[in-house]
Amino acid sequence: MENTDHLSDRELYTLLYEEVLREETVFQSKDMMNLNCHIDLVGSGSEADTELYLKYYADENYRAFWLNEFPDDVLPNHEPPPFNRDRQLPKPTHKIVHRLD
Repeated sequence: MENTDHLSDRELYTLLYEEVLREETVFQSKDMMNLNCHIDLVGSGSEADTELYLKYYADENYRAFWLNEFPDDVLPNHEPPPFNRDRQLPKPTHKIVHRLD
């Protein structure tokens, strides 16, 4: 899970309980049941999520890239996120496992 620092604990838990963890997941095969889940709370691609990402999480390089790609957009002023939770969350290991069947 990442990009949670714009939410209070209550807002995060409510969002997880009421929406995120209730999404149906379809496993195409038994092998997929061992997959890890990645939850980016501003990664939907919606305008609202994009604005939150640009406001709280995007670094100056990404903000410059965004303005170059979308010169008519008005970037929100950068603000530090109001909470500091993400640094304590588990990070993916990106370990690649090769199966020998």
